[in-house]
Amino acid sequence: MDSTLTLDVNAARLLHIDWLMQLEKALAPGSGASSIKRPQSDSECTLGHWLHTVGRVRYSQFEEIKHLISAHKTFHRLIDRGISQLHQGEREKAQALLHEARQVSKDIIYLLTFIELEIVERERKKYLALHPFDAIFSLFSGGVKL
Repeated sequence: MDSTLTLDVNAARLLHIDWLMQLEKALAPGSGASSIKRPQSDSECTLGHWLHTVGRVRYSQFEEIKHLISAHKTFHRLIDRGISQLHQGEREKAQALLHEARQVSKDIIYLLTFIELEIVERERKKYLALHPFDAIFSLFSGGVKL
């Protein structure tokens, strides 16, 4: 299996989670949340750049990539609005928007994971087609390496 493909998607997922964790830390009580800067646009952040370049091209066969790009755009819109509300002193409105963004974030993580699992499954099927005797032998020898 080409591990660079799954590593590629896994890295994208980790980038998103890392950014969300940084935001959560910045929003914690006593952290000076009013100094939080607006995020880059959905196509300029690291994940967005990956989605609009490598991701869109490499994974165009997956319908989920379109949903992922859309969810990522929605996530950025919600975060941007939430930070605006925070800067205006509307902490409750900001928290509501950020809660909604967390839900969209779960969708982003799910879609990235779904794509990664689809890649693994396709690679496994390719291996079975190219190495049928190895596959049969591994099944009967007790060590399944599919």
